[in-house]
Amino acid sequence: ERYIKDLESKLEDFSEEQKKDQELINELKNEVTRLKSNGSNSEGYIQDLESRLASGEEQLTRFNQTIERLEKRLQQRERDYIELEIKMREANTDEEKKMLLGAIDERDRRIIQLE
Repeated sequence: ERYIKDLESKLEDFSEEQKKDQELINELKNEVTRLKSNGSNSEGYIQDLESRLASGEEQLTRFNQTIERLEKRLQQRERDYIELEIKMREANTDEEKKMLLGAIDERDRRIIQLE
């Protein structure tokens, strides 16, 4: 009878250990599933970040192209402005010449009238 009780006790211990082992296996399976899910989520997140990075680089390239184009337009406008200033000065000089010539002509007419 003692032998049977020892065997029953061992069987009971073995059953308890088996239950604990099964619980541990189930926990590990759940952890593996969770990690796989996290891995999938992480991969999706990484792909999203890579996509955003590519988009940001593309926007930066377009932004730099826009800056270059605007700088060229600004330089052209500055050259045009300088040309207009020169033409305006020349026009003012021409008008002054005309006024002086008109004054000289007027003076010459008066001199002729006085003679």
